[in-house]
Amino acid sequence: MSEIKKIQEDILTLHELGDLMTTYQEIAAIRMRKVKKYVLQNREFLSGLSKLYKRVHISYYEANEFEKQRLNRYMGKKEGNVSVLLASNTGLYGDIVEKTFWLFADNIRNTDTEVVIIGKIGKALYDGVGIKKEYRFFEFPDSGVDDTKLKKILEYITTFTNIIVYHGLFRTVLIQDPKKTFLTGDALAIQQEIETKEKEEERIKVLFEPSMEELVKFFETQIIGTVFEHIIYESSLSKFASRMVSLERAAGNIEDEIGKQKFVLIKEKHRENDSKQRDILSSAKMWS
Repeated sequence: MSEIKKIQEDILTLHELGDLMTTYQEIAAIRMRKVKKYVLQNREFLSGLSKLYKRVHISYYEANEFEKQRLNRYMGKKEGNVSVLLASNTGLYGDIVEKTFWLFADNIRNTDTEVVIIGKIGKALYDGVGIKKEYRFFEFPDSGVDDTKLKKILEYITTFTNIIVYHGLFRTVLIQDPKKTFLTGDALAIQQEIETKEKEEERIKVLFEPSMEELVKFFETQIIGTVFEHIIYESSLSKFASRMVSLERAAGNIEDEIGKQKFVLIKEKHRENDSKQRDILSSAKMWS
């Protein structure tokens, strides 16, 4: 095969790869827009709901240690922490999955916590860093929510009193941050957060109806699942945005490489033409 033909085939392959990157990018953009609408519409509401749960948690558990233990036994909970990593099943999500993993790994390394990993990429990363903690692995789709699999995850993690979730958080299309979210627990930090907020405003007095205990039971059995599902969507949004940006960069790199190869092709054609001209001149001299 001539060098020119080889370069032409390389350029054709790069064009096909570029088309593939563009297609994946468009799919990621469609999915991102779809998830973004849901997340942004519900983010403020669920953030407020989460803060309300934290206030109930503080008001009930901190004031009623005996009742806390009784309610935990009634609901099948055990004292302890569980740290949940929301990763992915496939690659091409930029660096957000890896950044989230390292936040997770750095936090659990010297912490007394059970470990839950969601997504094959997270499992592969965890197995590769040599952390000795045992873990529970769950598969979960990168796009959408599988209710059956979500139920299995919730059935396991809600048996712990403290649930910490590590996930990607969408800031803008270009900025995705790893995030540590306390789904339950972290009473001291919650109390400090509430007190700091109330120092800036007039101190808030709260009346719990029908009762504080009924509210706690409702939050523990119903609201946690809703908030956790929202966190999954937050994670998906950050991954799709990161994938879109990553693929756009890849498509740009491919275009640059195509430009370089076209320049090499022109040089090779000139070189081949020069060689042919020299051969013609040499033949003419031989017959003259």
